[in-house]
Amino acid sequence: MLPIMTIALLNKDNLLKKVGGCIKKCRQQKLELLTLLTPPGIYMEVCETLKNHHKVDRVRFGSQTIFVVEEMKIEVRKIDGYV
Repeated sequence: MLPIMTIALLNKDNLLKKVGGCIKKCRQQKLELLTLLTPPGIYMEVCETLKNHHKVDRVRFGSQTIFVVEEMKIEVRKIDGYV
């Protein structure tokens, strides 16, 4: 199993700065995968922002897209609900 950090993004404000900080923390902890949980309302915008950034590559596995920054893998998932 990959060592994973899971972060919930509550809004899209300063998105790239937030993601950059999370990547830095992952590297410090020697983690390999960052999972970003997003509300459905900003999911597409988060994906588009990462897709269009010049330092971010994409790999598709079936219907799932994994973003890659250098050696860090980033997965973006919609939050289905809150309890």
